[in-house]
Amino acid sequence: MSGAGNDGRTITVRNLLQHTSGLADYIYDVSPDPSAQTYFANRWRAHKPEELVDLAMRHEPAFPPATTGHTPTRITCSPE
Repeated sequence: MSGAGNDGRTITVRNLLQHTSGLADYIYDVSPDPSAQTYFANRWRAHKPEELVDLAMRHEPAFPPATTGHTPTRITCSPE
């Protein structure tokens, strides 16, 4: 994983599971308008994990891996 300053070589499985990977949250890319109307119109839309990782990689890291913070991108990037 790389892009926009992200370096997957520095992110461990532990970072992903502890929400400390620093990867940007993709929720605002998936749902930029938090209105109820938008929610109900798109609530059943499914995204492939690869699509969500691509969205997260468009943004600079929120923080360096394993330092601080919380990011919900962990499950999408966790190995199978």
